[in-house]
Amino acid sequence: MSGKNISAIIYYEIDENRNLKITRDIIFPQLRTYNKPNEPDWKKYRAYFRKKIDAPFLAKMNQNDKVDFPTQIDSVEIDGMLTFYYTPVNGILFTKKIFPDMEKRLLVEQWELRNLEKEPKNLIFGTSKFTEEEIGHKGKYTFYCKKEANAWTVLPAKQIIKIPTYFGAFMKREFPSAFDAKSAYKSRMDFLSLMKENLELKTPNKVLNMLFYFAKIRAAESIFESSMGLVHSPGGGNYYCGIWANDQIEYSGPFFPYLNYAKGDTAAYNAYKMFLKNIPKGNDNIAYAFEMDGNFPMTHLDRG
Repeated sequence: MSGKNISAIIYYEIDENRNLKITRDIIFPQLRTYNKPNEPDWKKYRAYFRKKIDAPFLAKMNQNDKVDFPTQIDSVEIDGMLTFYYTPVNGILFTKKIFPDMEKRLLVEQWELRNLEKEPKNLIFGTSKFTEEEIGHKGKYTFYCKKEANAWTVLPAKQIIKIPTYFGAFMKREFPSAFDAKSAYKSRMDFLSLMKENLELKTPNKVLNMLFYFAKIRAAESIFESSMGLVHSPGGGNYYCGIWANDQIEYSGPFFPYLNYAKGDTAAYNAYKMFLKNIPKGNDNIAYAFEMDGNFPMTHLDRG
């Protein structure tokens, strides 16, 4: 899943006892890091500031002098976001939803707690907050994780409370904007609604229709802010904030006008402009890519 300033790959496993193991690979495409001593020089083109987090991040919750924590997964939903539904524990239904902010450098993991009983519940939460710093090409980067929960919470009968955890990054002299899960959720839902309505495929095969919807999401969400303007990138854990000849010029570029997606049109235009500005003279090689935010020199191997 991606937004203009963040991308995330979520790995999860559910064992035979329906216990969930989850790893979040969180990538900040615009923030470039330095090579490690044992890495080849070409690795600088893939040196994104990224963090892998596998902690559960709903600090234990106390209820009536007992520790409650969701364990068994009931079902999983993939619909442009990732949602885990847990088997209820002591009258509380737990749901975890993961989604990117479409504008900010932020991934949201939001817990929803629903009181299934006729009496209110008095809940006590621990806190989760930490930061890590790293020096990169643009200066000091700070990765942060923050869970927003009131230490003492009353969950009314048949009501819901939402507890967001935020994963983000910022640079020196740049402070994170106000954490706002509602705004992030709305930005994602607005995007998904547009994807669902535009260029809908209707065939007798419902699976094929759904795959086409997922393909629209994946193509259109993978657009990033860069020094070249908005650019579409393949993603996949390795290719962000840059332009590659096949991916953008042959595939996503011609597709976006059919999708009627303005950001996609802009990204396609920016890709074509970049190649137009770099038409080689004589028999020089045709550029195959403009990587690393368009700012790192490329060897410009022949595209063919």
